[in-house]
Amino acid sequence: MENSRIRNFSRVLLVSTCILFIVFGFTTQILISELQLNHFEEIGRNYNNFMKNILFEFSSADLEHAYVIARNNGVTEYVDEPDNPMYDYRTRRYLFGATDSIENLISASIVSYVDTDKYVSTTEDMHHLDVNERYFDTAANYISPIRIRQDGTKYYYILVPVLRDSVVKGVVCLEIGYSGFEERFISDSTYQSTGIFLLANEDGDVLIQSSTSDLTASDFNRIIGDAYFADKVIYDDQTNRYYYLEEVNIIGEETTYFVFSQTEDELFELRRRVFFDTGLMIVILLFIYALLNFISGQYYHRLISEDTKLVLEEEVREQTKVLRKQARRDSLTQIYNHKVLIDKLEETLLGGGTTSILMIDIDFFKEVNDTYGHVIGDEVLVDLSSLLLQSIRFEDVAGRYGGEEFMVILKDTDLEVGYMIAERIRMDVMNYKFTNQELNITISIGLAEYAGEDATSFIKRADKLLYQSKASGRNMTTM
Repeated sequence: MENSRIRNFSRVLLVSTCILFIVFGFTTQILISELQLNHFEEIGRNYNNFMKNILFEFSSADLEHAYVIARNNGVTEYVDEPDNPMYDYRTRRYLFGATDSIENLISASIVSYVDTDKYVSTTEDMHHLDVNERYFDTAANYISPIRIRQDGTKYYYILVPVLRDSVVKGVVCLEIGYSGFEERFISDSTYQSTGIFLLANEDGDVLIQSSTSDLTASDFNRIIGDAYFADKVIYDDQTNRYYYLEEVNIIGEETTYFVFSQTEDELFELRRRVFFDTGLMIVILLFIYALLNFISGQYYHRLISEDTKLVLEEEVREQTKVLRKQARRDSLTQIYNHKVLIDKLEETLLGGGTTSILMIDIDFFKEVNDTYGHVIGDEVLVDLSSLLLQSIRFEDVAGRYGGEEFMVILKDTDLEVGYMIAERIRMDVMNYKFTNQELNITISIGLAEYAGEDATSFIKRADKLLYQSKASGRNMTTM
């Protein structure tokens, strides 16, 4: 009787344990599915951010090249007198040299607004440059969307104005090849065995993609249909793939789509393995209950801990990147903050050479905040930061010194050249329409050249000159 009770109790215990394992296996699959989908979305989002950052750096460097060409003396002389054969010859040779020396630069052209029928270019094919579609009356620049020729060449255009005595006299147009970026950062990019990355436009043209991608135009157009915009992560039963989609504006004004895709089989391989192992554990449990209890607990712990560890490590890495960037960048304008400016200035002074600094303050900024609110005031600070970055050389440094005050470090620059740069910046700001309110903002500038003192005294001297500008009526440069 006692043995029968023990056997019945053991049977009930085994059946109850099997049921618990079935429930355990089902809930574990749900948990792992959620973790895998979250991890899948995290991979797509991180790689999208990586591409945007890299492409932004590339386009910023190309934009700086365009401004360097636009500031060349020969170029400014040509746009002022396009009929002068000497200016034409000298500018043409300069453009050919720039095309040879700048990586991924396919062609360069200079169009004079004095006579738009006359131009200097490294190519005779001008009809596709779209120069006449946009005329510049400010110091604005334009970056076109990515385009694809019939031969598969991928490119985009950068247009910047050419100023002569602070007046727009012409435009520089650079045709930038895009295939180099694809070969270096995308072609060989895969995740695990089936993870692929691509970037496409609204017409379904694939701009960049992993070399292993077999996604067709019809597949892409079906995936980005209106029915799929409910969520960034979707599943397509025709290709048996999961897709992470995100609308981005990386280069130019055209909307593009970033896509990260992975097959369902590979994405949920861990889930299927858990299902099989759970069944196996139930069979083994009928023979060796105690041993299976230990094995299943350890195995479950290992599965969850490894997957959780990967997610946590990725989150820690991302948080570390954010903290490092926040430590060097101003949180609002994303340019260098006060501390980094001081460090950069000290490094520059230790390197020797002639150094000048500009201390810049927005005139009547309190009135902007009082009249339009702090949100508009913040937009003015952001726009001014972007304008400063566009107005200085690659080796110079610009940052937010504090409040509405900014500092620019001009390397290898004396007072005479520094004054020209300061006045150009002041004029650019005065002519710029800030925010959607189209505000006219002016700035006061203090310019000082290094005279052997420490960095703090150097800054104080420039700051005093800034306050002289403000005391003398604002909207001026004092040196």
